[in-house]
Amino acid sequence: MEKRGVKMVKRLAVVCHCILNMNSRAPGIAIHKGVMEPVFHFLRNRKFKIFQLPCVETSFCGLRRWWQVKEQYDNVNFRRHCRKLAKLSVDYLEKYSVEGFKIYVLGLGISPSCGVRMTQSNPEWGGRPFNVTSEANVVEGRGVWIEELERELKERKINYKLTDIPPVLLYPEYRVPKGTIYPETKEEALRELIDFLGS
Repeated sequence: MEKRGVKMVKRLAVVCHCILNMNSRAPGIAIHKGVMEPVFHFLRNRKFKIFQLPCVETSFCGLRRWWQVKEQYDNVNFRRHCRKLAKLSVDYLEKYSVEGFKIYVLGLGISPSCGVRMTQSNPEWGGRPFNVTSEANVVEGRGVWIEELERELKERKINYKLTDIPPVLLYPEYRVPKGTIYPETKEEALRELIDFLGS
């Protein structure tokens, strides 16, 4: 597409499911009634095309699941489930790539499935869910779903940029861990996201 002789950049935001549907999160950890409005409005106003990824946790465990850490999701069946959905999702993304779209993937900070820079981790978790506070264990690394999605994108040699939305924009205050690599205020987090999407 061109406008007055200037070639327009075609951009696709590939968003983890609950960015557009917070109701898919484990009970009690959504801070938006539905869509994450600041992120959605920014994407819409900047004329991004939007591709919503499936929620691998809801499709595997249902809406009545509890919160878990990566070690609990890192099992053969869940990875197989993620791998299957990654292949289906990248079937679509491959077509956008061929059409020249610049692809931006947005994960969810500290999620055991969708984290990019950090993920929730605790080898001791199992059985009944532990209470979660701002002191929840987080480590640098990807969530299970992002690992499988990236694997498929790389195997098909699709170019993409990847980051995750900071926890302060995703979680109730009592669940936002302190002293991580993420911005700690909503204003800083939004600026970081805008810089990423504008690059």
